[in-house]
Amino acid sequence: MGLIASREVDLIVRAVGKCYLSCPHCNWNEEIREAYLRESSLELLLDILIGEGYKPEVYFSCPDPLLHPSLSSLISAPIERGLKSTVLVPARTRSDRKVWESLLNASRIFIFSSSIRDLRGSKEFLKFLISNGSDLKLMFLRGSKDDLNQILEFARDMGLELWVAPPLFRIPKVEGLDENLELGKQVARFMGIYDVRIAFKGDFPFKIIEGPRCEIGCKLLYLDPEGRLGRCPFNAMDQLNSPPLEAIRILDESCERGEGRKFELVPSIKLITGNGEEIYERDLELLSLIEELGSLSQAARTIGATPSSIFKRIRRMEGVLGLRLITSSRGGYLRGGVRLTPECEGLVRRYRELKVSIINRYRLSLMEKLDG
Repeated sequence: MGLIASREVDLIVRAVGKCYLSCPHCNWNEEIREAYLRESSLELLLDILIGEGYKPEVYFSCPDPLLHPSLSSLISAPIERGLKSTVLVPARTRSDRKVWESLLNASRIFIFSSSIRDLRGSKEFLKFLISNGSDLKLMFLRGSKDDLNQILEFARDMGLELWVAPPLFRIPKVEGLDENLELGKQVARFMGIYDVRIAFKGDFPFKIIEGPRCEIGCKLLYLDPEGRLGRCPFNAMDQLNSPPLEAIRILDESCERGEGRKFELVPSIKLITGNGEEIYERDLELLSLIEELGSLSQAARTIGATPSSIFKRIRRMEGVLGLRLITSSRGGYLRGGVRLTPECEGLVRRYRELKVSIINRYRLSLMEKLDG
């Protein structure tokens, strides 16, 4: 058998099913049930890809991979096969030094956050990795009101390379960057779907991640904590059902996101009160689900949560809004039926109308551009 030329493919691995950090930029449903990726699932997938001539670069992404009890073994699996392991860790991680050691064999590590406060709070973690010779980088996720100058100053003080990115898997561009930046050329790709560009703020260089750029022929795979395989995190994350043995078939299939367009905009809506407190879209969707089902317990079962956790989320929203959102019928909130209050019904109705309006406006704009 002749040698097979290596073909590039990027593999995004979500090793942990549930996280408790509540990062404001997070795209994962906080109610996803606990699950931990088995090392054998990752090894099988890597061996299949290598056997077919692929050379995957592996990215361990959120939820916080440090929650995995065998993260060191997972990181080692690609490295033992001559591949790269990149690990993305939230600055909010609550792990300790013993757990930090599991990162030391990674090819490179990104500590990311959308908050300068969280980055400053992770100094001991950063110092530990720096002192052990890790290839460490800071990643600042745009979307907060934090000043880019503060982030640049922190990166300079720590002696670390800075990457500025959109919240991954969500927003198709970097928003709110300083107009005084000097932008350079594209120098690399990240996770197979993002462009990496050099930028300067004064005399300080850093990198900007732009995208996602979903293209025809994209070679990207996504492995979830239960060992199920999908085309990428943008395509039906909650409907993965392919085992690693089907990796090559999945790669050979065309990706609808790459057919004729660079990216797809998925609108996200949040409610901001007068004092700056926020209600996120997942909470508005929860209210919509409760209205549809008329039961907290059924809504909880639908999203894999407990009724008590749903009740706590609603109480938090009521505290933020200063409104009663649900009323109970016979049996109480947790066991009986519930319905939305008139004020909440109006809120949910307005949310649905706004979302439909945004989607339709985007589609019309896209069609006009294509026709032009």
